[in-house]
Amino acid sequence: MTELKDLLPELFQIIAKDLDRLRTLWFSQFDAFVDYVDAINRLLDILTMENPEKEERAINVLKAFIESRKKSEDEWESPGCLAYELAKIIDTLNS
Repeated sequence: MTELKDLLPELFQIIAKDLDRLRTLWFSQFDAFVDYVDAINRLLDILTMENPEKEERAINVLKAFIESRKKSEDEWESPGCLAYELAKIIDTLNS
């Protein structure tokens, strides 16, 4: 069974590539960085809640994000989309 922490190395590789790819576009790089920080904070929240159902949902979101990055660039999910999907998981925890 995949655990959320098992997917983090691949996520961080994607983050590094994105920030390097956008190096010449400072404003876009900053936006991507902010979205990734938001997503990482949300992942940390999910991990510390110790709710297996919500962690499984986060794993599926993260897997879908990583898989999208293996496709052509026009099919990539954005860092903002990743943060949004993780926020939805947290929102359902709080309601």
